[in-house]
Amino acid sequence: MILDILDRITMLLGNREQKELTNYLKLNNVAFSEWKSGKSKSYRKYLIELAEFFNVSIDYLVYGREKNSSTDKLSDDEQELITYYRQLDPKSQGILLGRAETMAENRQSVTDDPPKNAPCVTTSLVYSRSTDNMPPRTVTGDFSDILNAPDATDEY
Repeated sequence: MILDILDRITMLLGNREQKELTNYLKLNNVAFSEWKSGKSKSYRKYLIELAEFFNVSIDYLVYGREKNSSTDKLSDDEQELITYYRQLDPKSQGILLGRAETMAENRQSVTDDPPKNAPCVTTSLVYSRSTDNMPPRTVTGDFSDILNAPDATDEY
């Protein structure tokens, strides 16, 4: 997806009020609406202020990436993740980083090759449950299979 400057401004604005941006730029309240409708392209002369407001570089606003930086080597998906990350408040950024770290650690432990002389151990979970009108039902498999298995309270 190719974004222009105004698309990036809109995306970076996220769920903030347009008034916050127009107040920061000392513009009237309809300026942003005029930008979006194409009646005005005056946002171009505010690139420095816009970059400061969103805490991004002018290169990012204009090109969608940091010029001459390591982000040149990032895929579109990686750049998109960075864009979303920058829209978050510091607490949410910390939560996201923690979750990403956990996901990466879990992925690493799954893909690690076991040592050559390690014994092969297979784990199988067995869970049995019953309801008033049904005999016990035994479910085997990995934990996610058991958690997602239907029970008497599920609607069919």
